[in-house]
Amino acid sequence: MRVAVTRILLAVCLVVGASTVSAQPSMGGSGVKVAIIVGPTGSLTDSYRSWANEVAAAARNAGATVAKAYSPRATWPRVVDAVRGANVIVYFGHGNGYPSPYSSTEWRDRVNGWGLNRTTENGDKDDWSKTMVYCGEKALLGKLGAYDGAAQGKYCTNGELRPAPGFVMVYAQAHYTPGFGERYSRDDPRTPYRKARQRVRNYSFPILAMGGSAFYATAYGDAHQLVARLLKNPGRSFAWAFKQGKGYDADAIRKSSHPDRNARIWVQKTTIRGFHFGQPDWWYAFVGKPHRTPKQAGVTGG
Repeated sequence: MRVAVTRILLAVCLVVGASTVSAQPSMGGSGVKVAIIVGPTGSLTDSYRSWANEVAAAARNAGATVAKAYSPRATWPRVVDAVRGANVIVYFGHGNGYPSPYSSTEWRDRVNGWGLNRTTENGDKDDWSKTMVYCGEKALLGKLGAYDGAAQGKYCTNGELRPAPGFVMVYAQAHYTPGFGERYSRDDPRTPYRKARQRVRNYSFPILAMGGSAFYATAYGDAHQLVARLLKNPGRSFAWAFKQGKGYDADAIRKSSHPDRNARIWVQKTTIRGFHFGQPDWWYAFVGKPHRTPKQAGVTGG
């Protein structure tokens, strides 16, 4: 399996994600915890840590506390500690979803989750067979079994994830999470709506099954702005927070019911300059109850 990262993503994200949020302290974030995970992504990891620090600054400016699990120390036990009681979880790193070019089977022990460090001894190396482990849907749900991957059983089982009830999950710059896949040449197949929706459905499932209230995925480098909106506007709907996003396009949205949970799936196909050869792809997604608010979900206390 090729490591799931688009070569051209770095240069463009450095431009798209360069802005910062000037959020002022707000009672909306009082008592809120934001957990930020940065998985190993090789040479991209420094940039991901930088973007993650923008999220941390935005969260603190909104009155929240922050827990970090950054590569090369983003091992499963450290992530478990960071996520404990978190109202918002933000993940930067490799995405591993389904459908993908690598298998006709949805291996739920390793897809729909997080790419983490196996140990703290290999820096930011992201070799999925040696230094990185994909802790997938089953790991997130605490359902890994004897017939699942040996690496998952060894590196994704020391501790159970316990975020706060109603938490929000934000995926930033991670393949498959908003629907887009891996395209390394212009001739690689484009992702049709059916596959994009299925990827978002699959990736959002464990989050909602864990008690999460909303799932966001963005490739626009604006995770810090999204977190600030959620924390500073607890009475505004999840849909409102999505629609204020840098990449939102009302004409490009495709909406449907989630087949597995009581939620709606929103995906949109747009163009980001420099991404995937300037051709449209699925860069932005939301799953949840659009008219619910962070306050109603228990994400914020304001």
